[in-house]
Amino acid sequence: MTSLRFSVSPETFDSSNKFNFSAVNSLCYSHVSRASVVNSSNRVDRIKVYGFKFELSSISALNQMSEETTLSLSSNKNRVDESLAEQNLDFRQASVKGSHGPKNEVKREKGLKCSSRKSRWVRELENLFVNDGELDVDYSVIGSDLSLEHCNDILKRLERCSDVKTLRFFEWMRSNGKLERNVSAFNLVLRVMGWREDWDGAEKLVQEVIADLGCELNYQVFNTLIYACCKLGRVELGGKWFRMMLEHEVQPNIATFGMLMGLYQKGWNVEEAEFTFSQMRNFGILCQSAYSSMITIYTRLNLYEKAEEIIGLLKEDRVRLNLDNWLVMINAYCQQGKVDDAELVLVSCKKQGFLQTLLHTIH
Repeated sequence: MTSLRFSVSPETFDSSNKFNFSAVNSLCYSHVSRASVVNSSNRVDRIKVYGFKFELSSISALNQMSEETTLSLSSNKNRVDESLAEQNLDFRQASVKGSHGPKNEVKREKGLKCSSRKSRWVRELENLFVNDGELDVDYSVIGSDLSLEHCNDILKRLERCSDVKTLRFFEWMRSNGKLERNVSAFNLVLRVMGWREDWDGAEKLVQEVIADLGCELNYQVFNTLIYACCKLGRVELGGKWFRMMLEHEVQPNIATFGMLMGLYQKGWNVEEAEFTFSQMRNFGILCQSAYSSMITIYTRLNLYEKAEEIIGLLKEDRVRLNLDNWLVMINAYCQQGKVDDAELVLVSCKKQGFLQTLLHTIH
């Protein structure tokens, strides 16, 4: 994850919290060459932006930003299994105790009704599809009376299997009046257009959304496109959508800045990064990964004074530092051979309880 290699152990600190100067000297001069730079451990495609768990992921995650968040299925599988096992155990224990009071009966009835409604919904939805080798909508059985909820569910299913069929059904929704104030449908189709890199089509659709929603337009629409740009490495386009966002007075959120700063870090685009970073502070938004990206860009370009200015802003803005923030600060000082400053960062890191994690990360 990082080009730094530290030969420092927790034992380097004695009980008085004083740091061994020779260890930092070794850290800065023996293991950190001027060419090595800490790469931000924040990745937009982890669809985790520091500050909340999104920070990007499908962007439905980002957008709906809150609508979806990217989670690692493999890491959660055991938790799910354990949770199910605990639920089964709790159920058996409740049965043994004979706890079938009125409240439990009411809950049970509500659960059965909810399950029944869900099953009926699924059956109704299945009847709207044909599956001749590939899933598609049976247009002969749907009409303008189809509910908005059914339309959006169909759109979601089609998006998983075919861009062309998704766009076709979207046009059917348009002709049947199903797109008015339907942000979810627009977001989904904008995501499809982003992956297809149909930027002209996406821009026309954004203008349509703006005309439809007006002052109610929020960050979701633009985050969808910015996310696609981040995944595809389209730096200029990412900046374009961000500026359009500002032009229409749409306030960005943490995800917006986390994605953009990660994108600019990949391309070492200092001008766009500076503009975006200043906008973030103007909005009063604290995105930890944005500070790390700005420090990393400046360090990579040997703009050490500017990197140290951002380190100062971390304190001034009262940002709650995470592991990546500690790493990029240490790297910025080590690249300059500033042993004393690196020592102070490590001591602070220890006081905040990050040292063990930091050492395990870099070995």
